[in-house]
Amino acid sequence: MVAALAAGELDWPRIREYAWGTNVTGGCGGMLDAVGVHGISQQQGGRAQLLGEWRNALTDGVQAARNLQAVQVPLTFDLGYYGNLFLADWPADAKGAATGDAGALKELADGLSEDEQAWFAGIAADLPVADTPPTKASLLALPKPMQRLAAWLDASFGAAAPAMFIGDLRQVRRYQQDDVLAEKIQGRVREAMADGCTVLIGHSLGSVVAYETACAARTRPPSLLLTLGSPLGLATVRKRLRFVGPPADLRWVNVRDPRDPVACAGGLARWWRDTQDVSVDNNDKPHAVNRYLGKWQTGDAVAQALGR
Repeated sequence: MVAALAAGELDWPRIREYAWGTNVTGGCGGMLDAVGVHGISQQQGGRAQLLGEWRNALTDGVQAARNLQAVQVPLTFDLGYYGNLFLADWPADAKGAATGDAGALKELADGLSEDEQAWFAGIAADLPVADTPPTKASLLALPKPMQRLAAWLDASFGAAAPAMFIGDLRQVRRYQQDDVLAEKIQGRVREAMADGCTVLIGHSLGSVVAYETACAARTRPPSLLLTLGSPLGLATVRKRLRFVGPPADLRWVNVRDPRDPVACAGGLARWWRDTQDVSVDNNDKPHAVNRYLGKWQTGDAVAQALGR
């Protein structure tokens, strides 16, 4: 390997196997157990960092569902990483915005264009925000079209919810409106799927990406689509989907915490009748992907798909 590097002969499939091992990526060929598609605010991280976090949390979920030890749950897993494609589109303090800090929230909201503000106003029309007028100074300082939506999110899901929701849905909008960007993102997922995967998992914005990648059917289709903390229940998001429905033989399980602001529109079975909605309790981090992946309900869906 060192000699090849010195000679400038880079065999990337072998490098990936050497670096991560066959238990992480399934080697250099063959069908994987699962592929994940991450959500927003991963620009400053990277694929290798996320890969281990996702796989470890998912292993915990399967362990919990089947009462097994980690050594008995060897999952072949890969991740469709696309965060760096958004790098120039996100405030430098994006992670600070998710804490609910008033200054960070205002900076994030002030960065929205008028078109984006109107888009969020359309989302507010689909939610029960009318009875929640803004009273906090931090919310009244936001652009007018954002105030009632932010007040409802604050009252319903906590102080961190408005920034989390605005940040997540802003990137969802960008993905849905930019066909070139969407193709690049889906291409990253297809590359991770390689020879196929049994389970395709999407979190947050990643659930929209995973749904459309499965619908596009440009690679071997998964047996299970598993969405976590998904905004697909929002009418504004559904109207801009590039596909009406998933393949008829695709099983779909949607896992959500009722206190997750990104999944505030509820379950998905109302819109896709064969979808199985499952509720979990992620405690103080309702949108955290590791909380979702580590739940026995998530692990049970994966284990069933893998026949374990």
